[in-house]
Amino acid sequence: MDTDPTVYGDESFEFREWVTPFSDLDVLVAEVGYAPDSLLPDAAEKLRPLSLFKESGRNALTIRLCDNGKDSDVVYKVCFETAHAFRIMDEIGLMELWQQTKKLGGRPARTSFQVRNHLWCRESPMSFFQTDGWAYVIASIGDCVEIVSPRPPVISREDTGMIG
Repeated sequence: MDTDPTVYGDESFEFREWVTPFSDLDVLVAEVGYAPDSLLPDAAEKLRPLSLFKESGRNALTIRLCDNGKDSDVVYKVCFETAHAFRIMDEIGLMELWQQTKKLGGRPARTSFQVRNHLWCRESPMSFFQTDGWAYVIASIGDCVEIVSPRPPVISREDTGMIG
């Protein structure tokens, strides 16, 4: 019997912990920049000046999050070296995740977590093909970013000094 490549583990919907400095903070998605230098090396020189993120480098996807709480002058920079796919949605696009949160009695954290065997996994199987099926999710106050990557991102904290 052939196995379905779009399901992982025991095929059930799963949440998994993804510990970040902003796991349970209220954050806002400030910027999302896609710069596939490794995929388009010849075009990188031309595209880089147009990017929100001027530094050259190996990151395919860079996300900046603003802390919307007491540390409002803090920005988190989340850099994925490889991103097979990503999507940005408002809360309406994530009804399946919120319904599963209720059904399963919660998820590991409010803002950052991982998910697998969900609808996107079945809708876009090639995006998940070179992974173990897990997607990274950043659920902010207004927008959510879901990323398919075989490796976790590098996360850094930047103090903007703009407040106080």
